[in-house]
This record gives sequence, C-alpha cells and structure tokens, in this order.
Amino acid sequence: MRKKIILFCSGETDLSASDIIEGQSKDLDLNENGIKRTMALANEISKFNIKIIYSGPSQRAFATANIIAHPPHLFPYSRTIVARVKSLAEINFGTVEGLCINSLKDDELKLWQQWNSAECHEKICFSEGESKVNAIYRINKTLKNIIDSEHHGYIGICLDPYIFRCFLISIGCPLNQVNSEKIYLVNYNGSSFYL
Repeated sequence: MRKKIILFCSGETDLSASDIIEGQSKDLDLNENGIKRTMALANEISKFNIKIIYSGPSQRAFATANIIAHPPHLFPYSRTIVARVKSLAEINFGTVEGLCINSLKDDELKLWQQWNSAECHEKICFSEGESKVNAIYRINKTLKNIIDSEHHGYIGICLDPYIFRCFLISIGCPLNQVNSEKIYLVNYNGSSFYL
C-alpha cells in the first residue's frame, strides 16, 4: 500500500533571518514572520486531515508542527498528535553552527558554498559535523520506520531547512525547485520515496 507524507519545513527564526547557521545546537522559537508563514501553511495543510505529525527535536520544528496541527481556525477541534523524533534533527554543521555566513573564514566559506551547490550524495561536511550522505541515510531510515509503523492515510513530517532540502533533492526534486515555504506530497511505495 502506498503511503503519503505531507512534508513541510520549520518556520523562520531570528537566527535564520540573520543568516546564522542554526544546525542542531542553535535553536530558537519561531519569529513573527515564521509564525505568520506557518499559519498560512496550516490553512493549506488542514485539507489533508492529518492524524499525526512527526517533527524534528528543535524548538522551531516542534512549534511549526504544533501550529500546523492546531491551527487557530480549528482550535479546539483539531485532534492531530505531534511527536518529536530525535533522528529527524537538522544536519549537524559542527564548528560553524552559530556563526553568521558572512563571518565564515575563507576555507569555511568555500566549503559552505560547495555544500549549498552540491548534490546530497556528496560527502561534504564541516569539522565535527555530519556529512550529507550520513544525514540522508539517517532521515530515510527514520521516515521508513515511521511509515512502516503508521496506518493513517497522510502523515505529516516537519523538518528543519537544510535536512528538508537535502531530503527533497535526494528523492529527485531539482535544487532550484526546493522551496521552504511550500508543502510537498511525498509518496512511499514500500521501499523508496518519490514526488
């Protein structure tokens, strides 16, 4: 049986709006723009009647998932459950987490540019960080376990921006078509994900 994921990205924070690399160790709640964008997504996603949303462990992902699960126009009638899953975490950027992109050293900036332009199968990673290959493996394994254990029609998944982007690229979405402000309907056929 094919199962479908409604995939969406966590909302904006003051750090992400300032081009600070959040990764796993830097975490803030949504800012005003992040809340506004998430409420707009909630209206779009509410038509899918999602029973459960899995989010990464960050505050920004969990807050986004809760706004989607309990949009103001349906409160208190929404019965959607939100579950945090540690292995859905953002990519670990190691020693550059918390740094502004504009303040990266030359070698770090070059690696950042390569990281942002490369395909997700590349083994690019920052010092003490996680490679794209390892991050994609982690996400695919986690999503397969979630889907294999779920019996609901649509399953909501909220990921932080860089793991969101890498996952979409890994299942065939062109880099220039990845948009953190839209939802993606991801299919699963029992062995692989596709759009």
